Amino acid sequence: MRLTSEAEDLARATEQEHVQLRSKEKAVRAAEERAAAEDQRRGREAAESNVRRLQADVQSAHDQIAEVTQQFLAMQRAKDALETDLARIADETEASSTSAANKASRETEARIAKLERQLEEANMARDTAQLTREHIDRQHEEIRKLVMAPGSHDDTFRDRLLREIARSEEQIDSEMRARNIPVPGIKSTVTPSSKRASTNGTVRERVQSLSSASPTPGSPRKSGGSAEVASLKQQMQVLEIKMAASDRVRQHLESSLRELTAELDNSDGSKASLQAYRSRLAKENTRLGELLSDEAEARRAAQQAQLTGVQEMWTKFQSQLDAERENYARLEESRKALVVQQKNAQLEAETHKRANVELAQTKKKLQHEIAELKDRLESETLAKKEETMSKRQALQRLQDLEVASTSSSSAQSELRDAVEAFKTKAETYRIRLEELEIDKVKLERSEAVFKRLLADQENTLNATAAERDGLAQRLKDAEIRVQELESRMEEIHGESADMVVLRKRLAEEMEDERKQFEKELADRDHAADMTRTKSSVISRRHFVSRTKNVYLSTSSRRPWLCAELVPSWPRIRCWPEIQQGVRRTRRTRRSSGWSATRAVTQCSGALSVSICSRIDQYHDALDTYSRAIRINPHSPEGAYTTGRASNIVRQPDSACAWPVGRSASFAH
Repeated sequence: MRLTSEAEDLARATEQEHVQLRSKEKAVRAAEERAAAEDQRRGREAAESNVRRLQADVQSAHDQIAEVTQQFLAMQRAKDALETDLARIADETEASSTSAANKASRETEARIAKLERQLEEANMARDTAQLTREHIDRQHEEIRKLVMAPGSHDDTFRDRLLREIARSEEQIDSEMRARNIPVPGIKSTVTPSSKRASTNGTVRERVQSLSSASPTPGSPRKSGGSAEVASLKQQMQVLEIKMAASDRVRQHLESSLRELTAELDNSDGSKASLQAYRSRLAKENTRLGELLSDEAEARRAAQQAQLTGVQEMWTKFQSQLDAERENYARLEESRKALVVQQKNAQLEAETHKRANVELAQTKKKLQHEIAELKDRLESETLAKKEETMSKRQALQRLQDLEVASTSSSSAQSELRDAVEAFKTKAETYRIRLEELEIDKVKLERSEAVFKRLLADQENTLNATAAERDGLAQRLKDAEIRVQELESRMEEIHGESADMVVLRKRLAEEMEDERKQFEKELADRDHAADMTRTKSSVISRRHFVSRTKNVYLSTSSRRPWLCAELVPSWPRIRCWPEIQQGVRRTRRTRRSSGWSATRAVTQCSGALSVSICSRIDQYHDALDTYSRAIRINPHSPEGAYTTGRASNIVRQPDSACAWPVGRSASFAH
């Protein structure tokens, strides 16, 4: 039967160990799954952040491309406006004055400066677009590395990432195709020339008709005098000079524009040539301003001199016109430089278009690489799962073997130790149970006694509280009475001398009332102290009487337990004298046949007599202490009586040696 129970216990222990091993294995698998899920979550968050960053970069690239396109269109419009202004200046030069020419030259310089700024902005936009394209390439490379990394295991997330990349690249392609505006050709540069030629021809015909018709206004004024005819002739000559100068300026501008167009068509478009053209144009502008100022001075001199130095003025003006022709030729060169810049901008737009095509090809390559990486990732994931399963199976077999080897050897020793420990614990629990039952009985008796004492003290406390409330009410009434008397005394203060006597009497009454109140307070405190002392005395008396009864009932049967029944008395001073009396009795009565039992009986009888007398003395001390408490403790008699009684009650050991010693002598 015992072997069967041991075998069942062993089987249960083995089953528990198997359950623990299975729970540990489940915990390990759950931890591995949590770690894998955490890795996937980190990879997913990193990829999502990269996708968001790429989307922001793509959006910024779109914005930059839109800005570059707008700048290119603005530059195209500015170029067209400049060509129109040049044509307008060439058309209006014949009829404009010196101030108009200066204004046109300033406007031309402002336009040229504006075009230069726009060219610089276009170059900056081109550099920005190039940097954006490089940044997008780097971001695509980072995404490619992230997808190729062997950390992510979520196929759906990888597919979604690829779709987002493809969608962003399609958006870039559509934006570039939508903003790929064709650049206009150089045909617009030839149109103003033909227009100016036709316009200049019309002006020339108008001038010739004006010169041929100029003498007609003088026919009706033949009778007006020779002064008017002379002034009219002078005005006509001045007009002819201005017309000739305007014609020469127009021809100079046309030739300059043609030369600038030819140079722009043949130039290489480098920055050095553009800078040279720019400096040259600035010099020519200054030179043109000087020529225009000289022309204005010549005109003023011609108007002042009128007919006297017309030929000299004409030659001087002819030289100035030649200089202006050269300046306008330089202006044409500057225009050619601007056309070259336009061509460069068109080439840059074509370069951006080719870059977009390259980006589309790169996107296709990336998609193909991502698909390959996806296949590789799936194969590696399957291989890793198979390897993990094989490791787990090997670990399980190893654990089963270890459990089988260790459980058979340690089962018997563990069972023996368990049985011995169980026996020891059972014996200990039995002893403790007996002790607890004894303590329980003692505690129940003590609890009943203390409950009665507590009820008495509560009643006394309630009575004391009621008395205190009555005294407080009396004190309040006395104070109210004193206040009334004081108010009455103040009202009749100066009436007669009897009021002084009345006031003294009232003061004496107040003093008596105060002393009476203090006395009542002292009596109340004394009553409370007496109540507390009485309760303690009653508890001691109850304990002493109970001890005496128990002692008297047990002293005749087991005298050696007397010292244990009175725990408040010291056994060290009583017991040695009892032992000495017993030894003395044995020595003296051995010859006469007295036995040790009889000696012990005599000693115990003597001890019982002495203890009973001591208990009576203790009762007398308690009564004395109670009487001393009732007396006023502040008087000399009360203090002496209280001190003597308290010494007797609190130190009963001082009088214990004499009865015990006397009983021992008596036994001897």
